[in-house]
Amino acid sequence: MGHYLSTDAPPGMAMYASEGVLAAMAAATISRGHASLLCALRPGTQEGALKALLALPSLPGVEDLMRGIEAKAVALPKAAFNQDDCGKCRFNSTNHAQLFGTSIEPGMCVNSECATSKWETHLEQLREQLAAKHRIIRIAPVSQHEHFRSVVPEGPFGLGQEQARACREECQEFGAVLCGTVSTPTYVLEDVCTNMACHVQKVELARKEGLLASRDRLWRAALVQHLSLLPRATNRAVLMAMLSCGWSAPRDLRAAADLDEQATPAGVLKRWLSMAESELIEHLAGAAGKLVAGAPAHQVGEMLRALHVKLQDYSSMSREFLKRLSVSEIDEVLGDLNVPVSEELRRAKRAGQEAYAAAAMASVSNEMLDGYVPRMFRY
Repeated sequence: MGHYLSTDAPPGMAMYASEGVLAAMAAATISRGHASLLCALRPGTQEGALKALLALPSLPGVEDLMRGIEAKAVALPKAAFNQDDCGKCRFNSTNHAQLFGTSIEPGMCVNSECATSKWETHLEQLREQLAAKHRIIRIAPVSQHEHFRSVVPEGPFGLGQEQARACREECQEFGAVLCGTVSTPTYVLEDVCTNMACHVQKVELARKEGLLASRDRLWRAALVQHLSLLPRATNRAVLMAMLSCGWSAPRDLRAAADLDEQATPAGVLKRWLSMAESELIEHLAGAAGKLVAGAPAHQVGEMLRALHVKLQDYSSMSREFLKRLSVSEIDEVLGDLNVPVSEELRRAKRAGQEAYAAAAMASVSNEMLDGYVPRMFRY
């Protein structure tokens, strides 16, 4: 190469050092340690790194150069691509101590172009495996794997049955994500939404719809149970009010009243008038229950108010309910229950809804919820 190397020079230095690196070492501009680290790189990279070193106000130490090269190298034990031909490669730092003397930590690849090519091949193989199942397949850094959520109907991030089905079958944002980089494992996330903003909105909508559905079930169940406790005259008045305002009975009312297909109004009247009062009230409540089941929710609430029904007599809450609430709704419940705002609750609130719900559950006992009806459930 035109530059003298001592006989004790590492074998790889003569084989792989660039002209510039040898010249700089011969002129004592850099040390043999610097040269050993540089000549492990690709020839073009050696020259660029040397030029950058010499442009600095003062020459970095060998240890500093070593750390800089390691920071840009690919850690092979963490990489997901095929490494069958990496073992004896001259760019594998495991071989550098023998080839060059001074070296970075073993198990590092200093040829980023080759490593990137292998990683892209690895991704393409994964993409081909997933293509038959998913419309879209995206690639994202490992640091972003939490930016994607599974499309599920139930749970903290549930979308409801219908919305989850629509997302899976129709949405162009539903698919798979390959999370990783050239120097990290690759995480395959399947059946996920890749549009977090949209997913958050739909989860919130499903959460609110779920709460409304729970409130609706409570209202209807409370009204039906309350009707069974009313005197006969009041029960009749309630039935008249329901029917006069268009509350319609479903087709299975006959079954609820234990009637056969041949029953006539006169026959039913005769039968019911012969019943004991308690039995008649039970049948009237069954008929009213069927009317309640199909009535508009807001009218059910109005009926509860007109009858002065105490929802707490028919409601049973548990701490699990807190998981379904937003941060502001949890605030509301804790305020209603006079729960002191501890530092732990403040930290959990800053961490987000899941952490806040968990902390709230730890601060509230089921006994505290006995007889409590959340504001969003009240009529």
